[in-house]
Amino acid sequence: MKNYKEVVYALNEIGIALSFQTDINKLLVIMVDKIINFINCDACSIFLRERDPDRLFFRVSKTISMNVQSIKDIPIPFSEESIAGYSAVNKKLLNIDDCYNLKSTLPYKFNRNYDKISGYRTKSMLCVPIVDRNKDLLGVLQIINKLNEITGEVVSFDKECELIAESLVSQASIAISNFNLIEKNKNLYKSLVASFTEAIEARSPHTAGHSSRVKLLSVLIAKAINRVKYGKFKDFSFSDSQIEELSFSAILHDVGKISIPEKILEKVNKLTDEEMRAIEERFEAIRLSILKYDGNNSAKAIREIDEDYKFLKSKSISGKPLTNEEIDRIKYISKKEFSLSNGKYKLFLNNDEVTKLLIKNGSFTVDEYEIMKKHVLYTHEILKEIPFTDELKNVCEYASKHHELLDGSGYPNNLTEKAIPLQSRILTIADIFEALTALDRPYKESKPIDISLKILYDQVSKGKLDKDVFDVFVKERVYEEYLNSRDIKED
Repeated sequence: MKNYKEVVYALNEIGIALSFQTDINKLLVIMVDKIINFINCDACSIFLRERDPDRLFFRVSKTISMNVQSIKDIPIPFSEESIAGYSAVNKKLLNIDDCYNLKSTLPYKFNRNYDKISGYRTKSMLCVPIVDRNKDLLGVLQIINKLNEITGEVVSFDKECELIAESLVSQASIAISNFNLIEKNKNLYKSLVASFTEAIEARSPHTAGHSSRVKLLSVLIAKAINRVKYGKFKDFSFSDSQIEELSFSAILHDVGKISIPEKILEKVNKLTDEEMRAIEERFEAIRLSILKYDGNNSAKAIREIDEDYKFLKSKSISGKPLTNEEIDRIKYISKKEFSLSNGKYKLFLNNDEVTKLLIKNGSFTVDEYEIMKKHVLYTHEILKEIPFTDELKNVCEYASKHHELLDGSGYPNNLTEKAIPLQSRILTIADIFEALTALDRPYKESKPIDISLKILYDQVSKGKLDKDVFDVFVKERVYEEYLNSRDIKED
């Protein structure tokens, strides 16, 4: 066995290695390798208790003599019938000289199936329960066939081996507990994200799925950037944690819409159904007025009224931008008057209706659009209050900058290129492309791929969108990968 200084050095080395590892499988592999090397045994396995409290999961195993290492997720019953199970249930260290010669009075048995299949001979075994500081079981360390350092023969594990194994397990316990805590936090954030998303989609059914699709497309763009060996990104790569951070940013990019008034959030046309009904009732009153006062000359006037109403109704629906001729006609109709029963006159349209009908593109008035734009500010206000982990610390920034444009013409802060991170630029392109190609918008048709790409290209040419990201998006045909994945998910 090693001397005291070697033991202390090795334990410190293991502690450092475990403390810096955030991948559970890599953490367990490090632990297995260190134990085999330090205790001088032939094999080592680790079982974890996770997901199902009634089972242990066989996670990592390594056998030197058979040159076998495996990372699996095989469940075994959480019971006293197996050696590892007994150690786990009772949280008790077991040191067995020969697994083939167990007393019949013992509650546990050794399963020889693996030995029969592989030709291996399991003899000495040391099982050490892995528990956290609250004495809750995390798993079991199973060490097999202690080797004599001179002869290489299989010998029993001595007391020193037990102490060293327990020291290693205590360090592993801290690392596993930290990992479990991180996973719980991630799951908490995911639940929070799901709740936010459901709340937004419940308020705005016609855009349901938008955030999930922006997330899908953003991640695909990031992964494509990792693949390319040309241009600006040839020596650049996102880490797994950075991609996860981007994923969270994408799914939360519109969370601020939860604070937008529903009448604006749900507005799909220039005039609401209620506003259009008011115009319809007014035009019916105009018809009655014409019949009452014009008599025989009413047919032509009523036909003109019907044509005006039909035109106004068609222009109340968001669609193609208004032409100059259509704008002039709306203004002309708005100046028409009809007589009331009291002899007074009233305009065909009120000022609010005229303002909304004259919206040249989209469905929002200038004031409504300014309110809608505030969703990005609300996104920032909501996300800045969430205590994200270090791995997700930039979610608020990335999400709240997805409407900023490189030339400073975006909102809410008119930021320019240097102040807009790459992740936000990816979100911007993903957000625009999803909106252009969305199939579930009742107020507009989905645009074909070529037209959608042309719109993005025009924005790139004007210096508004990131050219390098767009080049990857097009050259790597990320849009095709996205549309195929989107259609499969929606089927």
